[in-house]
Amino acid sequence: YNIHRSQEIQNIENILNKISTKYHSDINFRYSSIMNEENDFIINYLKNRFPKINFYNFYTAPPLQEDLSRSRIVICTNPETTLAQCIISKRPTLLYLDKNHYKFCTKSNKMLKLLKKEKIYFDNPNSLGNFINKISINSINNSFIFQKNKKILQIFETNFFNIDKDWLNKWKNFLINLC
Repeated sequence: YNIHRSQEIQNIENILNKISTKYHSDINFRYSSIMNEENDFIINYLKNRFPKINFYNFYTAPPLQEDLSRSRIVICTNPETTLAQCIISKRPTLLYLDKNHYKFCTKSNKMLKLLKKEKIYFDNPNSLGNFINKISINSINNSFIFQKNKKILQIFETNFFNIDKDWLNKWKNFLINLC
């Protein structure tokens, strides 16, 4: 939990408000909370505000890979492991971050600028909501929309979470050489 939690919830609410209600029943909102459902006031608030949206805690939800396989588009709200998993899985993925809540190095800021230009990264909830409505209304295959972003996402992968196919042998050799 970061200190900006209440503002982040407000931003998520703004995004959901901006998305046309006719798409709400298609939204699966995957959240993380160790609180039991009855006491989770944030999720209960969102569930009451958006009754057509499917909310579920990732602790009891299907594995992320299963979720990704049935998702037409994924929106990540933090620059962590889930973002890497979504992009690596080649699912159309968008990133929303409130720019006031994060501090990044120069390299990361340059990457965010490229991602923003390609409409992969958004720092304004209204812009993100409008973009989602636009691609949903056009009913174009989302993967087609994101095909043009392949190159930028490959650069992102390489620079921020490069995956080596021979990772097991490299780690094994690294650990053997420690002894």
